[in-house]
Amino acid sequence: MPFYQLKWRDFITLLGGAIAPVILVAAWLVVWPCWLRTAQAQSWVSEEGGGVRHITVTLNKSRTLRFDKPFASAVVGAPDIMDALPMSDRVLYIQGKKFGTTNVSVFDQSTKLIGVLDVEVAIDTGYLQQKIRSVTGSRGIRVRSSNGQIVRGGVAGTP
Repeated sequence: MPFYQLKWRDFITLLGGAIAPVILVAAWLVVWPCWLRTAQAQSWVSEEGGGVRHITVTLNKSRTLRFDKPFASAVVGAPDIMDALPMSDRVLYIQGKKFGTTNVSVFDQSTKLIGVLDVEVAIDTGYLQQKIRSVTGSRGIRVRSSNGQIVRGGVAGTP
């Protein structure tokens, strides 16, 4: 059947069949670079070593970090501020012990530097902010931590 004799419904079906692969490829080209950037952002291990990742740990709480590559040891710069305990060759458990900042150097089997964690141990300001807001009834209060000090900001309404 010649193209000019197609009914509108047949034309839409034909057009949809031709456009669907184009839309699929276009969507893939849009999503793939975003996915690639996300994957690279999550991977802090660099080939040359020395990749740095900044994290915050709440005082007296812990975090578990997963690594892209296996590691053999983790050395804490200031052990009085935080503990680091390897759970496996790719998982590191860290716990904040005292306010402050320190770093953790992570090495592979041949003692090559895989990466460095810059760690800040801070107070749980989210919990404190929630308590202040519940007592005052104001959502305008903000609480954060800076160098081991609690910083409160915002405006509280009158009861």
